[in-house]
Amino acid sequence: MDVRGRGAGRGLAAVGLERGLAELLVPAPGCESGWEVRLTVDGTDALVYRGLRAESAGAVSDRWLAKQVDPAYRRLELLPSEMALVRSYVRMAGQLRGAGPALVDAAVEAVWDDERRRWLMQVAEAEAQEIGRVFFLEGLSGSVLARNRLARHEGIRYRAGGVATSGRREAEGDVQAGDRGLPSRASAA
Repeated sequence: MDVRGRGAGRGLAAVGLERGLAELLVPAPGCESGWEVRLTVDGTDALVYRGLRAESAGAVSDRWLAKQVDPAYRRLELLPSEMALVRSYVRMAGQLRGAGPALVDAAVEAVWDDERRRWLMQVAEAEAQEIGRVFFLEGLSGSVLARNRLARHEGIRYRAGGVATSGRREAEGDVQAGDRGLPSRASAA
């Protein structure tokens, strides 16, 4: 592979002639390369990162495994777009008045399932309700898709004022496609 064009242009390697970088490489007897390459700090870190990333893909923590068998926790399956909302909420938690710290560990410990194409989370009831709150807030200012899917598939509904339900559908609590958590015109009249 010719690294002169690939890594050197990105700051990952320093390339030079043998005379210019003689201290970098001691050629094997009978081997004359004509040029030498030295990895920069970023180049070395890129190789280490790639190896560690490959090792950690699909790896789960001991805490995650323990939560899997603990009846106090339940498994949620989130779409990638839904996990992006959860992570965004976790980053904003310090600025939001009602945000709690319960979701941080669950978001960090989430595992990607290639087969299902979903993020798997092991969450306690408080964390599940906080995810409901995340999707509630998103529904007020964006899309209600995540909120509806969470209610339909996981039975988690969050209502303004901290009222949350979990379990079977409630006849009047079903979230409609146009519902953004605001009073309808009919109820306002």
